[in-house]
Amino acid sequence: TAVFDKKHPYGRSVSGGQKEVASLGKRDIIQFYLRYYRPNNAIMVVSGKFDAAFEKSVETVFGEWTKRELPGDQIPEPVAKTGLHVRVIDKPGLTQAQIRMVGLGIKRRDDDFLRLRIANTILGGAFASRLNDRVRKELGLTYSISSNFDSRIARGPFTISTFTKIESIEKAVDETLKIYRDFIANGITREELDRAKGYLAGIFPQAIETSDKLAFNLALLRLYGISDRYLTHYIRDLRGVSVSEVNAAIRRQMKPDDLSIVIHAPKASAETLKGLKPASFEVLPVSALK
Repeated sequence: TAVFDKKHPYGRSVSGGQKEVASLGKRDIIQFYLRYYRPNNAIMVVSGKFDAAFEKSVETVFGEWTKRELPGDQIPEPVAKTGLHVRVIDKPGLTQAQIRMVGLGIKRRDDDFLRLRIANTILGGAFASRLNDRVRKELGLTYSISSNFDSRIARGPFTISTFTKIESIEKAVDETLKIYRDFIANGITREELDRAKGYLAGIFPQAIETSDKLAFNLALLRLYGISDRYLTHYIRDLRGVSVSEVNAAIRRQMKPDDLSIVIHAPKASAETLKGLKPASFEVLPVSALK
């Protein structure tokens, strides 16, 4: 909810809250099932060794599944917030703070998807990344820091995640923002690009090494309207990305000054973040998350 309005589908928890779950009845579950569990709202992928008889049996069994007109549900484009916004989830007694910096990312179908996958690998998507090298290795402010694009049908979140001692909140946030801003201002190097390409090419076989993993990836591609060429041409396309293309994508899509910073810690320990002069600064009790 720090990035997406509560009315937006992405602003609501998949598992729901106490009030929402408590209000659900048997009738609600049945109606939802009948409305959405339909063959014209489903993707089926069969992966592995099978013959024509098996294929025919699948067609026979699922061919009896009745189609139904679906509600015209559309996922609206989220509205990006401008400026820095700090939200403190007050939890007295904690000795460590959880820190999330979240902004709008990209759609899965965005042309910059592969370029930004490379960029994120360099920034914080791998152990050998700028964020990890500086905040973890050099400064010792955390045991773990990472960044991630969660690309969806509409624009999903871009998130930087870490934790630190409550005494180090200000320094951890400040150093992370410095690295992120420098990343945008100066871009990546050829050496970083080559290292990221090698890493991504090296882990690619793991994504399709078993029938279930291949089926999962093929289903996702169809869900997002992506051609199977993403998998069949992945290594070739990866090798073809240039430094200038990645840097251009970084400047287009990544906004270090438009972030929501969420801190889970005692409120007094996060007061120093007012020095960032955020567009908003709010404190919520942990009970507000239920």
